[in-house]
Amino acid sequence: MEYENMEDPEQRRKEMHRFYDLFLPAQKKYGLTASCRTSLFHDSSIRIWQGEGKDKQLIIKVENASEARCYALAAEDLRHWMSKKKEQNIKMLKVC
Repeated sequence: MEYENMEDPEQRRKEMHRFYDLFLPAQKKYGLTASCRTSLFHDSSIRIWQGEGKDKQLIIKVENASEARCYALAAEDLRHWMSKKKEQNIKMLKVC
């Protein structure tokens, strides 16, 4: 049985690689964790947190019907979050 909403596996693979190429270094640098969920019958979702335990904060939440688009949006949001973090660090260095 084939499903109507099946995505191009090559596009899905490329978007996953782009996401993880960005996420894995950021994970080490900023102490991030991620949860990625997919289903044929529900929207895909990616959530990214910073910190551990009760100090853990949700920094990115993406939901989309397309798994490939979900990874692309999460990568874009993570890039934006990282650039804001970098700007904050530069401002902190200038103050010190």
